[in-house]
Amino acid sequence: MFLINNHELFDSIDKFVMHHKFTNMLKNLDGIRNIIFDFGGVIIDLDFSRTEKAFKKLSIPDFKGKMNQAVEGELFMDFEKGLISPNDFRNKLRYLAERNISDKEIDDAWNQLILDIPEKRINLLLKLREKYQLFLLSNSNIIHYEFYTNNLKKRHGFNSLDDLFDKTFFSFNLKMYKPGPEIYKTVIDKAGIKSEESLFIDDNVINLEGAQKLGIKTLHSPQDVEISEQLLDLI
Repeated sequence: MFLINNHELFDSIDKFVMHHKFTNMLKNLDGIRNIIFDFGGVIIDLDFSRTEKAFKKLSIPDFKGKMNQAVEGELFMDFEKGLISPNDFRNKLRYLAERNISDKEIDDAWNQLILDIPEKRINLLLKLREKYQLFLLSNSNIIHYEFYTNNLKKRHGFNSLDDLFDKTFFSFNLKMYKPGPEIYKTVIDKAGIKSEESLFIDDNVINLEGAQKLGIKTLHSPQDVEISEQLLDLI
């Protein structure tokens, strides 16, 4: 008689059910020629708690209160829309922190949330490019962009994300931000593709709704679900 670990059994059942669910979903993607990926939480792993811990180590008083002020004042959104420069961003953080934190300390703490792109996701993109045009659409900022671009070269040997996608689009360059419908229209126009032939994948349901308004098909990819398993049947 074999003893079965219940956790392993339930995990296997969950994976089977999830794969069956996404297989049925992907059956409705006939005519798809283009796949538009979100970046953070879909392609690259993130851990926001690391940045919170890093800023706390800088002895910022009432850190959560300061971050709430930054959110309410749209500091992060303005930075990711490219409406303020990195120096303006750092200066505003210094003002909120009430401490003379160096540029390096700010950048190091800010970049802590960015982890890595697992090799299996890079392999997924390379295989998908044999059948589809691939695009990247990310709400991001120049400090993070420079950090993960440098890591991509050091860890994986690619000069930039343009080596993995046919075209990349970032909010800080477009001066637009998901889920505004205008950012999806801009991507469709600049990429020279059709909405009805395109699939947009994001970990944020609200962002999917913005794309759906333009007739783009969508797929939700929550951070606890592996995208390379979701898209297994498209390879």
